[in-house]
Amino acid sequence: VVLGGGLVEAMPRLALEEVRAGLKETAMASFAKQVKVVEADLGDDATTMGAAALAAEGAR
Repeated sequence: VVLGGGLVEAMPRLALEEVRAGLKETAMASFAKQVKVVEADLGDDATTMGAAALAAEGAR
């Protein structure tokens, strides 16, 4: 799970830990162990990069 946006940028440790805790509480243990929760690296470029990736995929 990749998280981004203002809340994650302002409080990355808190936001990520809350999502991880919620995942642990609500998901089946075997699935929760396989899921990584990380902060997005692309920042404001995420939308542009995602659109470019979709366009490139559609062009194949």
